[in-house]
Amino acid sequence: MKKVSILALLSVCLLALAACGTIEQPDRAEENNEKTENVNEDEETNGTETAPASDEPSIINDLGIFVGQADPHTVEIETNEGPKAFQLTEKSTEQIEQLQPNDSVKFQYIVNEHKQNVLQSIEKMQGTESEEDSAETGVYNGQQDPHTIEIETEDGPTAFQLSDDVKKQVESLEIGKKVTFTYRIEGPQLIIENIKQKE
Repeated sequence: MKKVSILALLSVCLLALAACGTIEQPDRAEENNEKTENVNEDEETNGTETAPASDEPSIINDLGIFVGQADPHTVEIETNEGPKAFQLTEKSTEQIEQLQPNDSVKFQYIVNEHKQNVLQSIEKMQGTESEEDSAETGVYNGQQDPHTIEIETEDGPTAFQLSDDVKKQVESLEIGKKVTFTYRIEGPQLIIENIKQKE
């Protein structure tokens, strides 16, 4: 009789333990599901944070001297930083047909994911060393160094070198104000000959 009671007691204990084990398992499964959901949420969050990195590259405005075509897909332009190679687009391929070596040009380009300069557009500038100075209007952005100022023109922010006579004129200019100026082109450099603030 005692053996039966002991066996019955052991059976009850085993059933209780088994029941506890089955109760805990769903909890662990839920915890695992919650962890998986948290990881997925983190991955989604990280995905949205890195998305802006795929934005299109910025367009850069620059000036230079057209050197010539290196091959059917590449041209070389002499810039303030030295000669640079530029890959051609369909649009810029058509535009370079109008250019001659040593033409002063203004152009736009981007730097692609392969660190290549890709020429978006290019055109010959009206002024040359032998022609009369060009007259323009823009907004004075300030002085970069003792010999260089920046003016916001129709082509974007443009750096101009200062002649000796102009250095004194620049002292009276206010940043953000409209200015009229004349300049000459020497190689890749634009040199201001005269500048004054518009009333």
